[in-house]
Amino acid sequence: METLTTLHFFYLGGSIPSIIQRHAGSLTDYLKALLALFKEYESIKAQSDPTTSRTKSVVGVGRRLFRARVKSETSLSTVSSSTSLNEHHLRAGRNSSGSIPSSLAFIPSPTTSSIPEYSYLSVCHLPFVPDLAQTFLCLCETLIEAYKHIDTLVPNWQAVPQDVQELVSKLDDKVYKNVVAPSLKDIETPFRNVSYTESPSSKLSSLLSRA
Repeated sequence: METLTTLHFFYLGGSIPSIIQRHAGSLTDYLKALLALFKEYESIKAQSDPTTSRTKSVVGVGRRLFRARVKSETSLSTVSSSTSLNEHHLRAGRNSSGSIPSSLAFIPSPTTSSIPEYSYLSVCHLPFVPDLAQTFLCLCETLIEAYKHIDTLVPNWQAVPQDVQELVSKLDDKVYKNVVAPSLKDIETPFRNVSYTESPSSKLSSLLSRA
């Protein structure tokens, strides 16, 4: 789950700057674009939900392929000579740098056609998983810039039409739902578990030992 959260935050944070650049003059279009971005973001989150049948099937395929590969490499190490092992590694190297093996071709990847086209959300394949804390910090800084851009497009908040105010309110709800609330939950859960496991008697004995 942490890996998926990191990737989702990475996609979201990397998609906002282009919207700021494309909608530098119209506040309404800018807000609608941000709302459309969050709609696409919620869509990819739903597709990556580990409780869905599609994700479960992909995980199952990955486990079966991993077990088959381990079994195959074990048998090769016991019955093959060093020459055949070298040939095996050379073939593996050619596969990794060239065509994709047929057994792996159907696994969904951001670089394949299984990922739908998004108008605002930038989804790319990463050879590594970014750090969650750093990614979240960058996302927060990007969201701050997004809200600053709203302020630059509003010369007088007293004269903002009602429909624009509703768009801003919807954006606030999307940010809280998709960024703030999940992060608060991740922070609160460990502390709540610690408070439950630590009984009052242990707290008292700890205080007495320090006295």
